[in-house]
Amino acid sequence: MRPMAVDLFFATAPALYGYQFGHDRELFNALIGAAWVLPDNLFSHTATIIAEDGGDLVGMITGCYGRDFQPYARALSTIWGDMVARGDVSAERMSVLEQNAPHCSYLTPKVPDNAFYVLGLSVSPGYQGHGVGVRLLHLLTSRVAGEGATSLHLDVTSDNPAVRFYSAMGLYCVAETRSPEAHRNGVPMMMRMVKRFD
Repeated sequence: MRPMAVDLFFATAPALYGYQFGHDRELFNALIGAAWVLPDNLFSHTATIIAEDGGDLVGMITGCYGRDFQPYARALSTIWGDMVARGDVSAERMSVLEQNAPHCSYLTPKVPDNAFYVLGLSVSPGYQGHGVGVRLLHLLTSRVAGEGATSLHLDVTSDNPAVRFYSAMGLYCVAETRSPEAHRNGVPMMMRMVKRFD
C-alpha cells in the first residue's frame, strides 16, 4: 500500500513536489514512504482516510488541524534527519529540500488552529469520476465538523482540474499566492480554498 500512497501524494501537486524535491522522484518516494509508516506527521497513514477496492488503495484524503500543522511538519525534519544519519539518503541529495522548501512555504498561508487542513485528496486515475473523491471529502467533512472544526482549508495549484471539483463541493478561493522563485521553476500560482461550517 505504501508505494501507491506515495504515488497518490505526488499526484496532488506534481509541479510543486517536483520543484521542492529537485525533480528527484526517487528522493520523494524514499522520504514520503518513510513518513507514511510513522505516526504524527504530514504524510502519515495515521492522518489519512483511505478508499480501497478489493484491498487495493484507490483514493485517500490526508490532513491535520491547523494547530498540528507545524508540529507535524517538524516531525518530517526529524524523520528525514534520521534517514541521513543512517545513510539511507545523502546529505547532498537532501540539500535540495533545504534550498527549495522555504520558497514553497510562501505558497501556503497559515491555517487557523481550529480549522482542518487537507494536505491532499487524490484518487487513482481508473477510479476518478466514480464518486470516490466525493465520498472521501464528505466523510472527512462530517468527521471534523463533528469534532468542532470551524472550517476546512486546502491549497491547490491553479492549473489543477481539482479546482472545479472543490468549487462544486462548496469550497471557495480566499487567497492566491505565488513564490517568485518557485514560479520561475514551473510551480503555478496556489489557491487557498476554504469551506466554512455553520
